[in-house]
Amino acid sequence: MSSVATGASTDPLAAAHTWLRSAAELPDAGLRSWTSRIGGVSIRFRCTDPELADLYRERLVGHDPQPREAPALRLDLLETERLGWAPPECAADCRGDPSDLAQRFAHAQLAALTPPLNGDCRYPWVFFEPATGRGVIVVRTGADLPAWVAGAPFALLLHLAFAWRGWRLMHAAALGSGTDGALLVGPGGSGKSGTTVAGISHGLVTTGDDYLLVAPGVTPVAWPVYRVLKQDPAGLARVGRDGLAGRAVNWNGKVELDLETEFPSRLSDRLALRLILLPTVAGGQRSQVRPATPTEAFSAVATSMLTQLPGARIAGFSFLTRLTRSLPAYHLRLSADPEEIAVTIRGLLGR
Repeated sequence: MSSVATGASTDPLAAAHTWLRSAAELPDAGLRSWTSRIGGVSIRFRCTDPELADLYRERLVGHDPQPREAPALRLDLLETERLGWAPPECAADCRGDPSDLAQRFAHAQLAALTPPLNGDCRYPWVFFEPATGRGVIVVRTGADLPAWVAGAPFALLLHLAFAWRGWRLMHAAALGSGTDGALLVGPGGSGKSGTTVAGISHGLVTTGDDYLLVAPGVTPVAWPVYRVLKQDPAGLARVGRDGLAGRAVNWNGKVELDLETEFPSRLSDRLALRLILLPTVAGGQRSQVRPATPTEAFSAVATSMLTQLPGARIAGFSFLTRLTRSLPAYHLRLSADPEEIAVTIRGLLGR
């Protein structure tokens, strides 16, 4: 079995090629694998940890037990301890100058996310090769993955893979009525998840409250990626879901719910984006709406997305510039009434 060379002189670009080649040589036997369709794209996922694989399969949308086509993307989560491979190096030991390394990866036609120089050795190494559609996440063990990964499995790798297609995985939410939708953007705590829960509790649909996929076009389209909805207990209680509010919370103090189980028929397979909303929690009896400039919309989405999903920054800035210039944007000061919030958004969508 292939193994990755290690040592202080390890070159990340050489390691990327080795890991990608080693992943391609790994047989399915001994790995847990499945196929999902995300954004209309067939993706084959594989994990060395069977328990993580089962969890991730259930949290990603579009599980396809009998695919009719060869996968366009092959994405692996590999643990070096299980495979008997040498472990990933600490970034500080081998990365070198970050800007120089980024240029070398770009010249090699590879996308990569490497641990920060002052970061933890346990942080995953993420590589994607557009020419083959193959990507890998490499960690010593699944226990080293950041806590947030459980709610958004393969997010960093999906981000790199779809960025090469000109699409974007976005840290955002979306609500819709029928096939038309609004993109909700802003930093954590701005009200994206609360607005989503309010909307789907009163007749609207969603393609996600945390991460979603956006395809460009004359009318951009939002696609779901995850079946997971995250909301704090107080937010669930506000929409009358006290039973759900009593469940265990995750690392961020939020309850994680399966959308298709807890909110049946509320997960849309896609939404045509008609506008952008910048929500803020305000309270009061009625929500307040006022226009936002493209610059304000860009700032709200870029700050959040580029922090949560690093990599492919130049393409990301270009994508967000086009998106925020093509769609009208509004500040939405949220009332304390979930049903009124849903009515307000439905009105903005002309429904």
